Amino acid sequence: MTVDWKKRPNLIDNISAIGVGKAIYAAPDGDKINARLLIAADGFHILPCDFEGLSLESLSFSTVSGNQYVISFDDSGNMLINGNRKETILTSPNGTKFTVSVDDDGNLKATKEVSDGNKK
Repeated sequence: MTVDWKKRPNLIDNISAIGVGKAIYAAPDGDKINARLLIAADGFHILPCDFEGLSLESLSFSTVSGNQYVISFDDSGNMLINGNRKETILTSPNGTKFTVSVDDDGNLKATKEVSDGNKK
């Protein structure tokens, strides 16, 4: 049996193997000679099929200063940033706050916030 590495191979009881040595490799058909390299000194060796069936609720990003931003989607497929659908306030590197919104055509707009609460 030859493994098609362009799709996720099936694991076979008592045959499939993960090898660990100078690198980590996968041999779902037990053929260590033609096994696929997964992790080596030069980094991760991943393929699109490795993410087949992957489901994430959200992605969280943290800044160096500890601020956290969460990107997710609601049940209608709308992208949410920090739980907000149409309008989100983001801060530029120098601390300026912007309200970011998207219209029904997908156009993004950033509006600078001013200290008295009015938008510019």
